[in-house]
Amino acid sequence: MDKVTPLKTVSPGRPPKPLPRPVEKASVRACELLVGYLCDMLDSADDKLFDLSEGQQSGALDAMRELRLKRAGVESGFRQALENQFRSAYLGEDGSSVLGKLDLDSLSLVQEDQMEVDLAINTMSRRVRMVSETQLRAFNHRLEYLSEGKREFSERNSPLDPAQIVAAFRVETEKLDVDIKTRLIMYKLFERLVLSELGFVITEANQTLIDSGVLPDMTAPPIRASRQPGQSVPKAKDSASQVNPIESLLGSAGGAGAAADPAALYAMFGELLDAVRLISARPGGGPAPSNMAVMQGGVAYVNGAPVTDPGHVRQVSSNDLVGMLNRLQRVETSLEELGQDGHDPLRAEDMDVRVELSSLLGAEGGEEAVHALDQADDAVINLVSMLFDFIFDDQALATEIKALIGRLQIPFLKTAIADKSFFSNEQHAARQFLNTLAKAGSQWSSSQGVSDPLYRLIRESVFKVLNDFDLDARLFERLRADIEDVVDRQESQRQRIEERLQEVEQGKVLAEQTRRIVTVAVQERIGQRALPAVAASLIRDAWQQVLYLTCLREGSGSEPWNRYLKVLEVLIWSVLPKKDDAARAKLADLAPKLIVSLRKGLEAIGYDAREQRRMLDELVVLHGQLLQPVTDVEPAREVVVLEPEPQVEPEQQAEQEEAEELPIDHPTLKMACTMKSGTWIDIGGGEGSKRLRLAANVRHGSKLVFINARGIREAEYSGMALALAVEAGEIRVVDGSPLFDRALESVIGDLRRMRQQPVSA
Repeated sequence: MDKVTPLKTVSPGRPPKPLPRPVEKASVRACELLVGYLCDMLDSADDKLFDLSEGQQSGALDAMRELRLKRAGVESGFRQALENQFRSAYLGEDGSSVLGKLDLDSLSLVQEDQMEVDLAINTMSRRVRMVSETQLRAFNHRLEYLSEGKREFSERNSPLDPAQIVAAFRVETEKLDVDIKTRLIMYKLFERLVLSELGFVITEANQTLIDSGVLPDMTAPPIRASRQPGQSVPKAKDSASQVNPIESLLGSAGGAGAAADPAALYAMFGELLDAVRLISARPGGGPAPSNMAVMQGGVAYVNGAPVTDPGHVRQVSSNDLVGMLNRLQRVETSLEELGQDGHDPLRAEDMDVRVELSSLLGAEGGEEAVHALDQADDAVINLVSMLFDFIFDDQALATEIKALIGRLQIPFLKTAIADKSFFSNEQHAARQFLNTLAKAGSQWSSSQGVSDPLYRLIRESVFKVLNDFDLDARLFERLRADIEDVVDRQESQRQRIEERLQEVEQGKVLAEQTRRIVTVAVQERIGQRALPAVAASLIRDAWQQVLYLTCLREGSGSEPWNRYLKVLEVLIWSVLPKKDDAARAKLADLAPKLIVSLRKGLEAIGYDAREQRRMLDELVVLHGQLLQPVTDVEPAREVVVLEPEPQVEPEQQAEQEEAEELPIDHPTLKMACTMKSGTWIDIGGGEGSKRLRLAANVRHGSKLVFINARGIREAEYSGMALALAVEAGEIRVVDGSPLFDRALESVIGDLRRMRQQPVSA
């Protein structure tokens, strides 16, 4: 009977570590369903074997009896195996695997039967995985979420992956003393009656996790981990690890964790602005218009000095201010018409809201009138101006996108004046709209042109706000939903491309590693010995392929790999000169078994039948010669040289050594090597810049593959090359965090730093 690798179990003598309650519930539900399906399958197997026994099929009656005797053990063992897989996958309780050890006399165990079972199992697992892929990825992602990202789940360790389910069943069937035909019948029934229901089982396990509150709102499983650098992360209001910049600003005034009261907030803004001499100054520097004042404690101040003639002061209410801004907003919409008429429109970054308001107020109130704004409204104007100054300087956006977003300054100013929760409410519709707009814009570069659909969508959204926005924030919500719908579709397409590209690149790496493993394994066993040409050709041209495909499919620690290495060792021993009768007797006994094993191994990989027959016939002839006590003909010998490793040309090697300038612990190098898929970079600058997205990071920065916005492969770097380019300023990593949040944090940080500096008289 074939040797079996035991499943991982918890070490005796200490209580098992409990699974999290949601995982425990999912485990119980999945095991209940799968064991129920197994019972139905065993009933069908009993009926099938009974039919075969009536048809005078040899061994069917014995197999039926064997199954009935051991059925209870199979069912209980299968359930235990499933439970152990949940524990092993989630808790990482590793057990030791025991591989069967073969010697020269056990080569008869290199059987076609084992290959048939392996092929059947791999085929059914792959078929079922394709059908249930979406449900399985959702289940795996929920387990990763519960483990807080400490463990990743794939087909190698997911407790509900088809390969794991089949492995549990295989272990139990190995306990049955049945022939290969009965074994294959049972696997076929298992696929039809158990694995075919795996999609429903995974769905039920997902639902159990959802009912326990594990990602209940997830509509589609992500391709990779849900959190990626460069992407916005929803902020938990009650998270102690995330600091709200508004709460940080209020600091000691509001107390730790105090709610951001709008009145206190704007008072604090006013104090900060006053402390840094910006209370009446324009964001770009210089004095404010002389007909614009700020009310403080019932007194109007112009550029920090009280107005000498209070009779000329006219207070401007928030409603009046919004009315003035409505008129300025209509001016913004006319910029587009100016541009279409061939004129040079006023750039958004050149607009000074205070100057524009001063002109409007002066035209209505006369030259001598001084128009005084409420202190909170004045603080809003300064803050919004500073926020948009940050946006105009932000390198994460192309110049054309910044110009479009800059035209939203007036609508955002109106919103902040009318809704005092604007700065303190992180979920405000206008803020969310701006973040979404910037996220979409960060994926566009000048090289794509203004006719690009993404650019047109952003532009249409901006002018929709300019044309239609009054004070109804629902417009921001509708436009944000439209943009997110387009961006999400593009993201989904890119993720599919990235998934395929990642698989291709990982496949290349795996093939290279496997080729190296095979080369080392073969050369270790041959050593410096020269082998007869027949054996050298057989190893180099044929058996190397058997080892390569086995290692690729099963792994270098698998039982088939060990068996085929044993065959290689026997092959090498068999073609060496035999100097005594004992060695020749042993060769006579092993030679036929060796030929059978070689033939089955070559047939398993589909090796050319004619070439296979030729090589094995020549090997038989060689064995015949070596069995002769004395031979005058010494077979020609040669040194086996396998496919060499790719060599780096001396010039390339020198260039690489010269380029490796950054130390291994350099922060930029670390950033490049750990960069996650989905991160955007900007290559070059100005009009010719390219904006690319990381699609695959292979072997911790050995190869970084980038695609453009259309999913076309554009560039490839090593981690070192990318880090050097970043340090040289040739490449810039795009900051994809929420734009408004970054701008607000930057402005508040600048204000606090400036307040701490001494102010000259």
